[in-house]
Amino acid sequence: MIKEITTKSGFSVSVDTDKLDDMELVEALAELNENDIYMPKVATMVLGREDKCRLYDHLRTEKGNVPVEAFTNEFTEIMELLGAKN
Repeated sequence: MIKEITTKSGFSVSVDTDKLDDMELVEALAELNENDIYMPKVATMVLGREDKCRLYDHLRTEKGNVPVEAFTNEFTEIMELLGAKN
């Protein structure tokens, strides 16, 4: 099932919720709980590479960097929206 997500900052993405029913994702989420370095891996698994890059571009500053806190907040919101009841 495809779920349309739009964050408060205006980032829109379509996520295949079937990707969430994946033991490898569960393992990556468990690793993420131990070490934030797994956030990009989890984001790729949930969003796919292309949409993760679009998210990076959405958050990119004028100096060209993607602030870690902004990414963490945005991806956390996406995950919360995916878990929300319709």
